Parts: sequence; structure tokens; C-alpha cells
Amino acid sequence: MDVYNVHANAQNSRKASSARRDNLNQLRDYIGEHSSGKPLIVMGDFNAHYSFCDDNLHDFMDSTALVDSWVELENGGLVPEVRHEFKPPHMLSISNQSESIDKILYRSSSHLSLAARDYKIENNLFTNVKGLPLSDHYALALNFNWAIHP
Repeated sequence: MDVYNVHANAQNSRKASSARRDNLNQLRDYIGEHSSGKPLIVMGDFNAHYSFCDDNLHDFMDSTALVDSWVELENGGLVPEVRHEFKPPHMLSISNQSESIDKILYRSSSHLSLAARDYKIENNLFTNVKGLPLSDHYALALNFNWAIHP
């Protein structure tokens, strides 16, 4: 199994969005070259939304055959559509029902099956003594069921 941690370019200016598209294209190419046919987990701060018209998340997902755990477990299997008037929610206002720019993506292989379970936005776990979040993002938690196929 290969595991990748992502931190794609932030912000939504044209230049930043272009850099983020390049980030995902580079990762897609690397996955294609080094992880072909392997089970895979890709997680981290994508700084991207399916609905944002300048992001290429749909293309990335299609070309890597990855499954988004939030889409599967919290959004009824429905990938959000691109919306030209999309405005992202504040990162500290999201819940399990909201798409986060942080993602846990995965795929199985012929030798190892992965099944996501227990997706959770950890909105109270990492706080300081005043109860304020330690980051500008909430952490994501996810468990997997897995099975080996000889």
C-alpha cells in the first residue's frame, strides 16, 4: 500500500488556483508512475473544492480511481458539481455534512480491499486551554475495514 500526504497551494487567485491545478497534475502523474495497481491512501490539505470552477479535483479523482471518503460516507455518494458562483464556507464552520478542503481519499487493489467507515470532523479534539482551535482547519478522522485477497 502506498500512502501520500498532500498540502496543495492555498488561496483562490488565478495564480494560486493554477499552481494548485499543477500540484494535483504532478501528484496524478507520480501516482500513475509509482502506484499503478496498488492500494492507495491520499490524504491532506488539498485546498480544493469539487464545486470551485478553477479546481481540477474532478479530473484528479477520475484519473487516479480514488474514492473520497466524505463523498461516500457523508454525501450519499454524490460528488458535488462545479458551481461558477461557489463561495467556500469558513473552515471552522464545517461539519460532517460540509465538504472540507482536507480530504482522505483511497482505493483498493486486487490484493487488498479497503472500505472507509466512521468519517468524522474532529471539531472539539484539538483546542487550547481557552477552548479555541489549534489550527485554521479541523482535523479529519477515518477508520478503514480491510481484507487481504491472496
